[in-house]
Amino acid sequence: ALVCREWRQVAENPDFWGEFVVSGEAKKVVGLLNSFRCSRVKRVELGNREHLDKKELVDIFNALGYHSKSNHLETLLMSGTRDSLDLSAVHPFKLAEVVENLDALIIENCQFTEDQLNTLFLHLAELPTRLGRLSFPGADLKSVPADLLARAVAGLQSLVLPRADLTQEQVLAIFNTLEGPDFVRCQWVDLKNTDLSVLEPSLMAKVVTRLKVAELYQCSLTRW
Repeated sequence: ALVCREWRQVAENPDFWGEFVVSGEAKKVVGLLNSFRCSRVKRVELGNREHLDKKELVDIFNALGYHSKSNHLETLLMSGTRDSLDLSAVHPFKLAEVVENLDALIIENCQFTEDQLNTLFLHLAELPTRLGRLSFPGADLKSVPADLLARAVAGLQSLVLPRADLTQEQVLAIFNTLEGPDFVRCQWVDLKNTDLSVLEPSLMAKVVTRLKVAELYQCSLTRW
């Protein structure tokens, strides 16, 4: 952009930055999300290298809330690689607003409040959302009402919840919804290392045969 006027015009074109991945420390991420040149970026990664504190994550989600409304942002990855990402200070509705406008949400080693999780899954269950893939290894979702979680799952294309902490009621609700006559979008289910022994064999069989992919390793399944 500093070479000449022509190069600056190219460098400031949002189409030139569409495949650029926004990541890094909070000040950099917020600056890029608020810039015209990054107004069409498709992917944002948080916490995979730099530590981000609660206040910084609030600032980032405020920027993401405005940015996600453009419908160009496709994937948000939040990964507490060095230590857990504490998102508890992010307003629940702000979190849900950002997520419902994504194609994919990938979460690893992050902390949420019960209010945040309930609000997020309420939006996914009750509103027509764009989100197709939810990847949340090790998720603790016991606080989410079973019917709410099940309706949200039905609206996804891909559910990746290995090592998930779910109640038996939640597991039953998810599989009953996936087997039911209502519209179900979900075609990919990954529940590795999650206890599914509560399921009736016939129910599991009906759901699995409907899916394109079912990853159910180490799920405490019975021989039947």
